[in-house]
Amino acid sequence: MSSTLIGLVVLMMACAPSAALAQASADLELPSGEIVARLVGDDAETGRLDVALEALGAKVVHVSSERYSYSGKWSAEGLIDGFARIRNALGSLVSDGWQNEPDDWPPEVVIGFHDERAPVVDTLILEPAAERHLPIDFAGSASPSEVPRFVEVLAGESPEPEAFERVATVRLSNRTVPQRIEIAPRAIRYLKLRVLENYGAPTMGLAEVKVFEAPSAASILDDVERNLARPALGGELVAFTSQDRDNLAIELVDGRADRESGWASAESTVGDAARLPQDLVFGFRGHRVAMVERVEIDPTSGSRYAVGNFDENWPRLVSIGVSQESPSGPFEALGRFELTQQSQAQSIPVGRPARYLRVRVLENHGGARTTIGEIAIIEAISDAGSVLVGEIADGWNAGIATSDDTFSLPDGRGEREPNDEMPESLLLGSQVAGAIEPLDDIDRFALALPGDEARMLRLDAHSGGLWRLAFDLDNAAGATVKRFRPSARSGNRIDLTWQLNPGDYRLSLWEPERITALVWDTSDSMEGRAEALERAVRGYVESLGKHESLLLFPFSDDVESLLDQPSREQPDILEALEGHFRPFGGTHWFDALAEALEALAGHAGQKTIIALTDGQDTGSETPLPELRQRLQASDARLIAIGLGPDLDELGMATGATGHGVLRSLAQLGSGRYVVQPSSADLPALYAAIAEELSGIQHYALAATAVEATGRLAVRQIGEPIPSIVAAPGFTLVLDGSGSMRRQIDGQPMIEIAREVMTELVGDLPDAVEVGLWTFGHRVREGQTGDCTDIEQLVPLGPLNRERLLASLSGVAALGTTPISETLERIGAALPRDGNPQLIVLVTDGEEECRSDLLEVVEALDDDGLQLSLNIVGFALDRPEVLAQLAEAAEAGQGRFVNAAQASDLAAAIEGALAVPFSVHDVAGDVVGAGLIGDSAIDLPVGRYTVRVETRDSPLVVQDIEVVADTTTEIRLDKQAEDIGVAIMERP
Repeated sequence: MSSTLIGLVVLMMACAPSAALAQASADLELPSGEIVARLVGDDAETGRLDVALEALGAKVVHVSSERYSYSGKWSAEGLIDGFARIRNALGSLVSDGWQNEPDDWPPEVVIGFHDERAPVVDTLILEPAAERHLPIDFAGSASPSEVPRFVEVLAGESPEPEAFERVATVRLSNRTVPQRIEIAPRAIRYLKLRVLENYGAPTMGLAEVKVFEAPSAASILDDVERNLARPALGGELVAFTSQDRDNLAIELVDGRADRESGWASAESTVGDAARLPQDLVFGFRGHRVAMVERVEIDPTSGSRYAVGNFDENWPRLVSIGVSQESPSGPFEALGRFELTQQSQAQSIPVGRPARYLRVRVLENHGGARTTIGEIAIIEAISDAGSVLVGEIADGWNAGIATSDDTFSLPDGRGEREPNDEMPESLLLGSQVAGAIEPLDDIDRFALALPGDEARMLRLDAHSGGLWRLAFDLDNAAGATVKRFRPSARSGNRIDLTWQLNPGDYRLSLWEPERITALVWDTSDSMEGRAEALERAVRGYVESLGKHESLLLFPFSDDVESLLDQPSREQPDILEALEGHFRPFGGTHWFDALAEALEALAGHAGQKTIIALTDGQDTGSETPLPELRQRLQASDARLIAIGLGPDLDELGMATGATGHGVLRSLAQLGSGRYVVQPSSADLPALYAAIAEELSGIQHYALAATAVEATGRLAVRQIGEPIPSIVAAPGFTLVLDGSGSMRRQIDGQPMIEIAREVMTELVGDLPDAVEVGLWTFGHRVREGQTGDCTDIEQLVPLGPLNRERLLASLSGVAALGTTPISETLERIGAALPRDGNPQLIVLVTDGEEECRSDLLEVVEALDDDGLQLSLNIVGFALDRPEVLAQLAEAAEAGQGRFVNAAQASDLAAAIEGALAVPFSVHDVAGDVVGAGLIGDSAIDLPVGRYTVRVETRDSPLVVQDIEVVADTTTEIRLDKQAEDIGVAIMERP
């Protein structure tokens, strides 16, 4: 035997001591002359890349025997796909590792590496097929007897048979777990594995082969680009808008782009608003932050079941966004990018760190659906190294907390009980630690807000586990002026900003009622686990808190609802559980979550779903994108439990492993995802969850009167967005009175106004509705009819540029200024449909015919017209006229601005058309307002909600943080039929 041979086999057995494994090695029988293999228990290879991955250029160049399957699930290609098992959209296995034909021995496979390079190898890991998925042997029973027993490892400079020499002969344990082989470092251009013997079955089963380079050697992959989107490298399709059942989203990352494959969106009628945009959100290994160099999009795609040219479905315009927070955003928009209708990969620079990357398809070439062949996200290797190596820390998942959690407050103190009726003082700037004990306890604190004008109060509270407490803030008269209720978005920290008048207040903390939906898997794969699960669920019921009621949803092929209404009666709940843990059927857990969400929607209080499954969904009617939308819109918190190894399987329908799907769903709120390897630990896990949800809630609380300020701006970028250019309809009113003949810098004011408004009309987006009125343009002042010289030149309706421009050119300056009568006539013509109606009046003078301008404006508002009257004064200088017009604009819920010079008029009219936004504290009260595209407004430091009144429905942007001495900018851009939102901060 070669002196380089080390017959070292490592069996990956969680929690097994090395001494026991070494003793097991000593008991092995090896053929005469072979070395006894030593078993060890550490399989950690997170610091090295597996060079035997197809996603990194490895190939199967020869295989002697493959067991036939229609789906090809036993192909040797499965050894290098990165997954022991892959399931299709129907839940059937399409990759289950490599199997040989019965009695075709010895089977062998040859693997080559990237670009025929020769890595210096010191470690191999062989993973036998898991017991549950081994083929049925000829005795008709499944067993681990297909596990390879003796495997010969050979190395060659070419794939020819005579080029190989033996490196090692190793013996694997009769265990269906990954097993590790260490050899002295040597260069291997082609690796051959020859299975000499198994544990007695006609076929052998090997799920995965991993090959690792010696740490001291230069890697063959140092100059190789890494596509972070590939599932084998940890990439996940975290979210997507839709997919066709025959062209799944996972085909975007399968390394293939041709006219018979690729992703396709769900088909719809051309022009249907639901068709575009289509979002594709990618996460990286362990949902870690990666440095992304670029995105490559290859539009080459089509249908495997239809004949024809489908290039019209290829994307034409996309936007790229990155987020370091959540798969639901906020996303920093990097821009819009046009793609050619060429069958090739097209590169888009990124150069940003990202935890999640969103490709949003805004336009295609006119097809009824959108298709893409492949998307690659190329990593930029930074000084911090690659995201593909190193330990994976689930940073957002804090695990299950208990009531033993304590708080370290350097300058804080504990609450003084009893404080139920007599509140203790909470000094501004101080901290206090307390607990709701017993669970019907109410903690009350008195606080005083000094000063002589309204200011912001900031409450910062946190707990060791999920935050469960409600706040009520009462004024000195006992009226509740602010309130907060915990929801799915409440993690373990609450940051509230309230606008308050100075005075004395009482803050109450208490725990509201809670409804919990228990959802559990009873599919046939739960065989052997059901008893432990039943004990866990029953234990949860028996520890039910006095504020908690339950709903019950076991599922397999069907979802059962065991209780008509939420119940806290333990005997009734325990009786309902009887007989509902027997394993049978499939795994329709998307449907189960959807039914639980629907049941919770009709109830008040805190809402939690505790859902357990042990595998990928196998056929729910509820699509994953729909489930994501429903969960995101819900106020229910999800605690998801993934049980056993089957969640490592890649699901083609979801584009991720079961772990990935559960994690991303729980992440939509402030939930939890818990990986539970063994069913034996389920009772303890459910007890810990019950303790977190129903145990004593410890908290820390600080109150601060906000002194620091920051700035907030809302801007539109890119293509104009009709819904935020103006109100649903706006009416322009141009003063045609004789005073508009006055000249500024040698040019009549009426000409200046016509030129400015002509340019404005030319720049309006096509979808805007516009009307045009004028007055004083036909009858000279002092002549009969001068105060009724009012004309509707263009009725309010879809933009007609030609008619508007022709009408503007015909307005002459001649008569008087009947503003009141004009507004009455316009008001009578406008609809009262609940939508805001904007009137923009451009005038150089005061009302000259009547003295009731203010009363006219107020009457229009009282008449049900949702009026917004913006008045643009042109070269006004008399204080009484400025005051009159400003007062009228304020009464009309609008704004007044005076353009003193000709150069100011365009900006003034554009400002009058700008859409306002309002800023709200956590209680919903308005604390600030501004205009889209205008200067940033000053706000106290805190968290706010921003509301923009668009022409269709309000655009609400939540949880916007204003930071001291910083401008927070909300950027809005047109994304097909949607409005994209990005949050930026700058000094």
